[in-house]
Amino acid sequence: MRKFQLASLCVLPLFLAGCGIFGSDNSRAIPSDPDFVCTNSEPGTWSYLGIPGEMILSIAINPHNAGHILVGTSGSFSDGSQGKIFMSTDCGENWEQVWEGGNILEIHFNPKSPNEVFANPHGMIHSTDWGRSWSDRSNGLTEFLSFTSAVTTFAIDHEQPNRLYAGTQDLGGGLVFYTDNAGGNWQLIPAHQQEGPGVDLSKSAVLFIHTDPVNPGHVYVGNGPIMRSTDRGESWEMLRETDPNVIQTMAFSADHSKIFAMNTWRGFYEFNMPDGPWAFTPYPDSMVGTHISSIVDTDLVDGILLGTGRGVLLRKNNEYFSMVDNLPYTITSKLKLNGNNLYAAVRPQSSFISSESGIYIRRLNQP
Repeated sequence: MRKFQLASLCVLPLFLAGCGIFGSDNSRAIPSDPDFVCTNSEPGTWSYLGIPGEMILSIAINPHNAGHILVGTSGSFSDGSQGKIFMSTDCGENWEQVWEGGNILEIHFNPKSPNEVFANPHGMIHSTDWGRSWSDRSNGLTEFLSFTSAVTTFAIDHEQPNRLYAGTQDLGGGLVFYTDNAGGNWQLIPAHQQEGPGVDLSKSAVLFIHTDPVNPGHVYVGNGPIMRSTDRGESWEMLRETDPNVIQTMAFSADHSKIFAMNTWRGFYEFNMPDGPWAFTPYPDSMVGTHISSIVDTDLVDGILLGTGRGVLLRKNNEYFSMVDNLPYTITSKLKLNGNNLYAAVRPQSSFISSESGIYIRRLNQP
């Protein structure tokens, strides 16, 4: 049976940043063990790891210890509940609630110092004790945040992890910010700073930001089209225009030679690094209108894994095959790969979250 240790609650208006739950205790360090592998998965089937009754939005895994997992969830308009962060240090066998407030859209570990973690429940929050306690890091962002405006996405520079980028959404568009002191203060990147035509960082809501782990200083922003900077945000170029639908999600290929991107209505985009060109493959009729939450490329399967509104899918030769198998629900709000373990966050089609909603794990084998 999965165990849940719930800490004291705090009640705040929906979408506003919440409160830290536990005090800092660095004596409970998470050991570094890059070779550790979680073994609570099986090939060909999904195993339930828990977090029932929650809509999971984000999954983060310590890059130096695969057993240390953080999961972020959504609040609810209907019952006024807040989003939460749950932590496991034993591969998801047990979970502890460590934060409540806002909607936890993303969680990212500092790639060099994994005791440091960031999340965006509304503004930005920061932990220095592996996610056990959290503090606000929204200085410079606060004046741009409101009931309708929040930080929707952020990314950490892999070479200089004190530098982060954050994107917002509002009714009139979105903005992109950066920090060079781990969120101590944030500064706005001018919206029209550009090298090429059509660059506008305030065009619409910022849906994703990615930093390139192989090419330091390269930053990708998706706000309808895809913008790229090769100098840590000093200048920008249009990498992929909207045509006409927004690019919903993006990922790097496993060998880092390509970029993959998708949207709901059009199809699959593929970009050969570093200079293109783009290739586009329209969806088959069965995929048109499918929401895409995650793209995962791995050598462990013969194709590309997708988290979608129709479940976990395998894309192979522009055909889409279901990997739902024994999952109780199809809506997959997040996929996360660690080693040969694939994690999926699923929920039912309705707005009612059940006891079988939560996080599942499956082992992938070489094709």
